[in-house]
Amino acid sequence: MERAYTTDINGSSDKVKVQGWLREKRDLGSIMFLIIADRKGEIQVTVKDDEVDEDLLESAENVTRESVVSVEGSVQENDQAPGGREIHPESFEVLSEAKKPLPMDPRGKQEANLATRLDNRFMDLRKKDRRAIFEIRDAACSGARQYLEENGFMEVHTPKITVSGTEGGAEVFPIIYYEKEAFLVQSAQLYKQLMQAAGAERVYEITPQWRAEKSRTPRHLTESFSVDMEMSFIEDQEDVMEVQERTVKAMVESIKERASEQLEELDVDLKVPELPLKRLTYDEALEMAEEEGEEIQWGEDINIKAMRKISKRLEEQGHDFYFIKRWPASEKAFYYRPDPEDSKYTQTFDLNYRSWELSSGGQRIHDLELLKERIENQGMDPSEMKFYLDAFRYGMPPHGGFGMGLDRFVASVLGIENVKETVLFPRTPDRLEP
Repeated sequence: MERAYTTDINGSSDKVKVQGWLREKRDLGSIMFLIIADRKGEIQVTVKDDEVDEDLLESAENVTRESVVSVEGSVQENDQAPGGREIHPESFEVLSEAKKPLPMDPRGKQEANLATRLDNRFMDLRKKDRRAIFEIRDAACSGARQYLEENGFMEVHTPKITVSGTEGGAEVFPIIYYEKEAFLVQSAQLYKQLMQAAGAERVYEITPQWRAEKSRTPRHLTESFSVDMEMSFIEDQEDVMEVQERTVKAMVESIKERASEQLEELDVDLKVPELPLKRLTYDEALEMAEEEGEEIQWGEDINIKAMRKISKRLEEQGHDFYFIKRWPASEKAFYYRPDPEDSKYTQTFDLNYRSWELSSGGQRIHDLELLKERIENQGMDPSEMKFYLDAFRYGMPPHGGFGMGLDRFVASVLGIENVKETVLFPRTPDRLEP
């Protein structure tokens, strides 16, 4: 008999076969109630002494919670059962027995701390609301892919091992590559730009990236995932911002369309943003922070305390997503183009959701000499980036793009405080397994 998912079974079904995990068992003597869970839902199996043979009864009595089982039987309506239907079994097979005691309770009736949950992530994800996060994440990726592909972007897969750090500095993971030193990439940035020199014009990638920061905050990971895009023949950063905001809108719409049940499971009321998104300049953001009692020295990053106050005011005005643009050159990577009107600024932007910084982007430098100057000004050696700079010697169009943190996007729109919750198996300075 072909297996059926629990959500496909209704009260009018004849005989069915379900397979999944034994989530709960209640033994009342002459009758037992078993709750079987698969990836789509749950169904009750009712075992009555006078309806089953001794072998089936013994198997049901001895099976442990979270064992993997296969049940065949007839479906009957029962208003008291979950979903209003139950299975009366004719066969009951234990496919894999779960040992006792369990490392944690996947029902969540005895909530484990985050460290215990991550240590036993395979079991933590059996809980419906935990798995809902990743079904929503999947829907977000689908929305991004659909929008970008419909607008002429090609998906690419760039190297994750490189000869130098993407953005310089010490926040790189060195690895032994045969007899040479290499690094895990900090982002797809340099390779996205090489694709502009290659004439691809519009590329995107949903990609892992690594930063050797020792930050142990709820918003930082050493291995994260990013939605990256790069495009050629732009006028300025506004062209990139337009694609960014439309990508975000498509991601939210995809979540609401494909994962509405999961949003309901998490009790999240996610609103589709109205475009265009709110735009602030860096200077305007500093003024707003000062009005809220947070003074920031010009040229410094906007700290989280100030960002929370800025975002609260914008949220009251109906802006959850918003851009902060025209950042100082001192705050941005070497490849960003200086603002033609004032070179102490760059043609850049950050996209935020409330107090979460989600992405950075803008127009890149496409002039070789200016690019080499910026690299040197940031204390790096251009000769160590020959493979990158060569692409600018033979015709590089005006271009720009963004890199948006997928993990942060999911955490922020779902109201999850710790970004580790949105990653299957998170990597931090203290966690390298499972």
